[in-house]
Amino acid sequence: MVSEHSSVRIKDFSMASSASSSSFMAAKYPYPSTVNVANFISIKLSHKNYLLWKTKMLGLIEGQEMMGFIDGQISKLTSTIEIFENGEA
Repeated sequence: MVSEHSSVRIKDFSMASSASSSSFMAAKYPYPSTVNVANFISIKLSHKNYLLWKTKMLGLIEGQEMMGFIDGQISKLTSTIEIFENGEA
């Protein structure tokens, strides 16, 4: 049986999931991130220190297991979710 539903679109909501793997990633990486980069990287990027900054930044990204956002293994989540009358998204 297919029930009628009304949908509500919420724009720019990054916790939407489009597949089970995306649902897992959304649960593992809630937005906004709780990582404060300034706590891990004390140098500011400049044209003179790019290689040092890059090394530190990649270390942070890999240490937080967020490389998938950089290399594309974690796909972009949809920017809208539909909420139905039965409360399911």
